[in-house]
Amino acid sequence: MTLLLNKRVGSLIFVILFSTVSTLVHISSSSTENADNLEFYVEYQDVEINDLLGEPQNWTWAKDQGICTGNGIENDPYIIEDILFTGTGFCLSILNSIKYFIIRNCTISGNLGLSLSDVSNGQIIDSNIIYNDQEGINIDTCSSILVSGNNIADNGAGILINDCTFTSLSNNNIRNNDGEGIHLEKANNNIVISENDIRNNTQEGIMIDKDSYNNTIRGNEISYNTLGVHIKGPAADYNLFYENFFRNNTSIAKDDNANTIWNTTLIGNYWDNYDGVDANGDGIGDTPYTIPGTAGNLDYLPIWDDIAPIIIINSPNPNDVFGNSAPNFDVTITEPNLDEMWYTLDSGLHNYTSEEIGTIDQSAWDATSEGNITLTFYAIDKLGNIGSAGVIIIKDVLVLTITINSPDAGEVFGNDTPSFDITVTGVNLDTVWYTLNGSIPYYIDSFSGTINQTEWSALAEGNITLTFYANDSIGNLASEEVNIVKSFTADTGPNLTLIIVLSTTLGGAAVAAGVIGTLMYKGKIKKPEWSGKIKKPEWLRRKTD
Repeated sequence: MTLLLNKRVGSLIFVILFSTVSTLVHISSSSTENADNLEFYVEYQDVEINDLLGEPQNWTWAKDQGICTGNGIENDPYIIEDILFTGTGFCLSILNSIKYFIIRNCTISGNLGLSLSDVSNGQIIDSNIIYNDQEGINIDTCSSILVSGNNIADNGAGILINDCTFTSLSNNNIRNNDGEGIHLEKANNNIVISENDIRNNTQEGIMIDKDSYNNTIRGNEISYNTLGVHIKGPAADYNLFYENFFRNNTSIAKDDNANTIWNTTLIGNYWDNYDGVDANGDGIGDTPYTIPGTAGNLDYLPIWDDIAPIIIINSPNPNDVFGNSAPNFDVTITEPNLDEMWYTLDSGLHNYTSEEIGTIDQSAWDATSEGNITLTFYAIDKLGNIGSAGVIIIKDVLVLTITINSPDAGEVFGNDTPSFDITVTGVNLDTVWYTLNGSIPYYIDSFSGTINQTEWSALAEGNITLTFYANDSIGNLASEEVNIVKSFTADTGPNLTLIIVLSTTLGGAAVAAGVIGTLMYKGKIKKPEWSGKIKKPEWLRRKTD
């Protein structure tokens, strides 16, 4: 066993190397004592999965070895995922299989990369097929194969397809291969090559060889290759090319088959050496383009585009205010040949690839300072024309605060409504309001005033929670509360002056006793302290003892 320490984006990886003849274990761990993102991966060498009857290294064997999961049916395919395959032969080879399978997020690097032979129902997606001495992917005598979203680079050749049908190559980066980017031979009937970036290959970007017919090649960026495309040999008939962009190739094309079709009824391809014009501005050249080669074929509807993409910013709007959370955006781009779009918050020092609708990168937003920020969107078409549009927005992360100056905590009020005085700090203040014991909000336009009398009168005696709220235009919210007391006894105040006029000695004493006794009973006045120096009056003894 060999232990290798490799580096992966955002994490450390230990690669444990086993021979496929021994028991293999795939260990994954997301936490260790010394690294938050430490993962263990198994490296497999020279793996062959042969599903021919009687072969020991079939899918069941592969599943037992930890190479795949799943059951090989359409709704539960075999999954080969997150594995590094190396080797001196084919790093990974799958033969004689009609089972459904997916190879996903793997790296395949060695001598010969990935081989599929006599198989169907397979997908190779989101993987790196790189640094193989010979071809990156070899697909032979197969059908219903999807190769999509892969990085196929720095191999002896990119993708070789032989004697296949119903195979799709889409959205792959096929670059820097020391040979053809894509080579078709005896590949026919619905081989679709679409939306790939095929560039900087030392031979042809695309080679269509003998007996390859009825295939579609559309929407590809074919640039910086020694030869952009080559249709070679007999019986390479009725291959359809449209909406491809041929730019900066050493030689643009070579077509030796008279039956190649270079446009649909609506559109053809872009040729960077086209010398025609587009007088009516419909995006189509007014004269055909002659394809180099012995066949003398024409692209009757060559793409013409000298207008930069038009960008309309639907949101955010000028002077919109945002806090700590990165803003969303919505832009509309008018461009028939859009290649890529991006945005910047710092005049291009850092650029972020984007779609037309999304959210600003949070880390980029965090790095900006408060105040005015220019958000600029860019778009480039496949011919290199660049358009841009910008909007100034405001970043405000100052926290809202509320200070209650009055009333004081525990302060007692009667039926008369309390007054208040508060201080609110913050930029872009929007609304201020209060509640009483969680009541409906009462909005205020001044930081001092009186509580709503109707609401206060409806409250029962006891503790009252008075809560003030404030928000700003970017959604920040602040609140502060104070507990006060409502009590009817507070209405009489601390002092009570009692004046009793006595009409007669006996009658006056009785009235006085009744009034004072009642007031003492209700708590309006305190029971008088008696000094004992003279005899306590009868009325006082009778009412208070």
